[in-house]
Amino acid sequence: MLPAQQTTEPEGVKGARIYRLPENSETAKQLENPAIYKGLAYDDINTDRLVLDLAASIRPVDRSATVERIYFQDVQVGGIPMHIETFNQEFKLSKTQAVDLPAPLKCSIVFSELDSLKALQALVNMEKIRVTGTSFVEVKLNTVEKVLLRGKRLVLPVKLNEEMPFQFLPTNPLVQMAAQKVLELLADPTTSAAITKAKEHVARLSEKRTLNALSQSSVYLLYCEYVLRSPDNQASEKFMATGTGFLVSKDGKLVTAKRVIQPWKFDPQMALLISK
Repeated sequence: MLPAQQTTEPEGVKGARIYRLPENSETAKQLENPAIYKGLAYDDINTDRLVLDLAASIRPVDRSATVERIYFQDVQVGGIPMHIETFNQEFKLSKTQAVDLPAPLKCSIVFSELDSLKALQALVNMEKIRVTGTSFVEVKLNTVEKVLLRGKRLVLPVKLNEEMPFQFLPTNPLVQMAAQKVLELLADPTTSAAITKAKEHVARLSEKRTLNALSQSSVYLLYCEYVLRSPDNQASEKFMATGTGFLVSKDGKLVTAKRVIQPWKFDPQMALLISK
């Protein structure tokens, strides 16, 4: 296996050693997804989100191994963004049979992240659904492996692209009625719940527009002023430097070159004056 290329990984994976099989290798083409996703089912619903349980197991492996954590990234269900919580329960894999995860994966669809509930309502009567994204399986290392990897954790990325059984509504008739009522309230634009959801959505869009408007002035002029002072007689002289920077966050952080904010480190004449 080869080291992975630079990619944006989940926060918990940072600092770990990530391995991928070369995409064009025969082994990678023949490699079967080690996870078996048994089905996605209703767990809870409120005016903020829909919570689902994803049952899964891991196929037999060719060596003894223990999974410490499973992370997930960019997951979508039927094209709708879905969050899957990091699975933190340690469990051992088997060489002979599939092993069920000790508990279902907790998934949630946050309503404020959707432009419309129409896509979600279209899922209600589906019996099967496709889930896509990436999972990152962290494998527990023995002492020798830790030495070889210089103490780093080992994480194996696995693509998630599975069609699985889907039970959107709960089996309990009373809970079914409650769940349907929540969806109806949120879908009706005159209800207070829907109005609150709409306000949150508008506020989020407004924040994005503000950031986009700032970033449209893509190049910012940065001005740096500094003073060189003699430790002997306290004589001083003021200097200045300018450069450019780019907006990278909604709270106004800019990325620029180090020479713009510490210009004295890059000026040979200034280095000579400082040395004297």
